[in-house]
Amino acid sequence: MTPCSGIRRVDRHHPTLQDYTQVFATKRLQSYRATLLTADDQRIWSASNLQPNTREGLALSLNSNLIKPGTYQLTFEGVTSRGRYVPVAKYPFRAIRE
Repeated sequence: MTPCSGIRRVDRHHPTLQDYTQVFATKRLQSYRATLLTADDQRIWSASNLQPNTREGLALSLNSNLIKPGTYQLTFEGVTSRGRYVPVAKYPFRAIRE
């Protein structure tokens, strides 16, 4: 995830999204859903029916105006063959204005 306009740096508390590639490769799921939450659990963005690319990772694109300085959590859920969402990964990060 790259910094958006006006925000100079994104400070990650945990491993990068690339570190979750193996998680997506080992799950037998139909598709994925990604949700961006604020620190107080308000959803500011979501995308469904995401499919892993050829490297078994997910590529996301979102409007940089959604991310203001603050703490966020990007969550990933997968859809099972029965249509149920199951947790896959959580990615907390903080956007910082310098």
